[in-house]
Amino acid sequence: MKRNLTEFVWEKRHFEELRGKDGENVRARVTLRDPALGRRLCTGNVDPKAPFPGTPLSTSYLVTGDARKDRAARRAAAMRLEKKAEPYYTKKTTAKELYDRFFPGFLNSTSVRVPESSRWSMETISQNAKLAKRYLEEIYDKINLPPEEAEGDLLWRLLFLAAKSEDQFGKLINLNGQFMEYVEQHHGISVPALGGAEPVMPGIGQRMDRSGALPQGFCTRLLENLLEQVENQTPLAGVALGLLAILRMGLRSREALALSLGELRREICRVKLSQGKGTSRKIPVVSLLQEAANRRVQTLCRQLGIPREKALTYPVTGAASNASCRMEEITFAAEAREIFRALGVQDETIAVYSGMLAFVKARTAEQELSVCAYILRREFVTRLYNRTELPQEMIRYLADTGHHAPKPYLPDGSELGEARLALEHSCPAQGGAL
Repeated sequence: MKRNLTEFVWEKRHFEELRGKDGENVRARVTLRDPALGRRLCTGNVDPKAPFPGTPLSTSYLVTGDARKDRAARRAAAMRLEKKAEPYYTKKTTAKELYDRFFPGFLNSTSVRVPESSRWSMETISQNAKLAKRYLEEIYDKINLPPEEAEGDLLWRLLFLAAKSEDQFGKLINLNGQFMEYVEQHHGISVPALGGAEPVMPGIGQRMDRSGALPQGFCTRLLENLLEQVENQTPLAGVALGLLAILRMGLRSREALALSLGELRREICRVKLSQGKGTSRKIPVVSLLQEAANRRVQTLCRQLGIPREKALTYPVTGAASNASCRMEEITFAAEAREIFRALGVQDETIAVYSGMLAFVKARTAEQELSVCAYILRREFVTRLYNRTELPQEMIRYLADTGHHAPKPYLPDGSELGEARLALEHSCPAQGGAL
């Protein structure tokens, strides 16, 4: 006799029934399926000490061929099975269920991804497995299923508090996001409150308390405002250009202020690190930034009557009294705040971000003075993780979070060229989200 699998719903529970020969009789075995887990419930779900925890929870009934009697027998079987599963439904299910069931498969899948550039090396798989075991497993056990928006907020905060550094926080949000995407794509279980289209740092974007949220549409207006200031060469044009460099290159304010206009006109710019002993890194310069620097050079030549070669040596953000001298960090921070305030950012919002920056500085070697620069730098790092397929080592290099490694990654010219192309594609010329 052919074994037939059918599905039915009783009292909002999902059941599966498989009929087959049992000697001279036909017997139906009924199992209970939980859509939140994407699988049948097993004995281990109702009793952690069950000797065979992976055995599906089931019951059976004898099929008589009488439709009325068989319906009654099926209903009785469903009731028995639901009673068996009562310990599972009365306890809170957590995201750790997803972790236990799917995370090993997720790790295995990362080595065979398409395109090939998105694949993880065995070393990366090993590192992420250890990271997940140390942090995600425990955190997921505190997140209830099915998740509400509040569970997503809790997840981001727990990840942030668990991270020992900005680099580690970036790894955790990236790992969580990719895992949740895998669960949805390969197992049909959607948990958007936990994965999120763009997981971001608490306080960046809209995942913070309403009192600390940036104004709606702020990102779009900020980019347009900075470009307009540079285009029209307002008194704050130099500050605007400095903020653009931070936003599009992921620099700290001290690093941006140390650049000359000529350096921003190159495709690859060497940036001296503000943290470290005289070290530097090479950062791609997107065309939008090159064009903005070129307009600034033209204006200086016209206003000061100096040759182009001299204007190229001027700092990106010059002092108000002397454009040939770079602006002080504390002045730059104050001017940047005025730009943010003019776009509707309230003092209480800036205070929330200042608290975030202070928290990071207390736990890392971060030396940033400008809270506005910190916000834009975090946006750059978040974009690298979420909107590019750059390898982890390149992201850490561009974000300046991997230079303390025993063997710092040093990309060659072709790798930097690929990174520049990825940044061009991920950054709209103007308008849209940052």
